[in-house]
Amino acid sequence: GLDKNSLFNRKVPPPDQAVVDSLINRGFVINPLMKDNYFIDANYSLSEYTLEASDMDILLKLKEQLVWLNLGNSKVKDAYLEKIGLLQNLVKLDLKGNEITDAGIKHLSKLENLESLNLYGTKISKGVLELVPQLTRLKKIYLWQTQVTSENIAELKKENPGLTVIYERE
Repeated sequence: GLDKNSLFNRKVPPPDQAVVDSLINRGFVINPLMKDNYFIDANYSLSEYTLEASDMDILLKLKEQLVWLNLGNSKVKDAYLEKIGLLQNLVKLDLKGNEITDAGIKHLSKLENLESLNLYGTKISKGVLELVPQLTRLKKIYLWQTQVTSENIAELKKENPGLTVIYERE
């Protein structure tokens, strides 16, 4: 059930197997997303390893193929978001449970294909008000247990009527 994002009409080359193998050896789970194309999903949320800055450099080698990235509860630092912000084909990004702040998320502003952003349980606050308008395809954002205020949520919803904002247990 991938969305009708025009990104998925493009053909991308197969990922470099050595790069995929090195990520798997570092604790990533890498899965193909389509039978007829080489888009992939990378999940680090269940890894027993410690995420390193060098892992971001390796991920960048898959920037054409990588469309879903789960770094939930992975000790992502603000500095890592600069590299994540270069993964221009990301459609879904999960950063829940990390020590990231507004200073870090500003690096995500060029993710033009991003449709879903999970910031649950992070230290972000009103910086999200500046980020969201730059993410023109964003459809869903998770802001529960962040420092975003109810006033910020109201403003976000008013300024972005098509956006689903999840900010409390439903």
